[in-house]
Amino acid sequence: MCPGSAFFGRFAGRTTILEYFFNRNVSQFAKSLAQDVAKRYPPAIANNPVQVVSQQRVSGILEEIFTRTTEFTREHKPGWYKRLMLGKVFRRELNELGYDKKFVDTAAAGLILYVSRNPSLKT
Repeated sequence: MCPGSAFFGRFAGRTTILEYFFNRNVSQFAKSLAQDVAKRYPPAIANNPVQVVSQQRVSGILEEIFTRTTEFTREHKPGWYKRLMLGKVFRRELNELGYDKKFVDTAAAGLILYVSRNPSLKT
């Protein structure tokens, strides 16, 4: 018996090695989170110093978006790598939507912190 067969046999019939590391569901979910942020707090408003939105309102929007991750993580049970990818894709999508760097950094850090600290997400 090959020494690596126990490792690869674990994945046989369930998933491939590439799917273990690169999950399309994680990317799609992160993009949907960023799109929801854009609907509720558009980049045109976020980047305009004349249209000031209270920090409490922005925090509320982000918290509501982040709470959606609870159901997703219960269903998909992402490990540390997929949680990291969730944050990276979310950050990239916010950048592409046109948010300024400060907002993107704050929102992405909040998402990663929420996912890593939420006790209901532990596997």
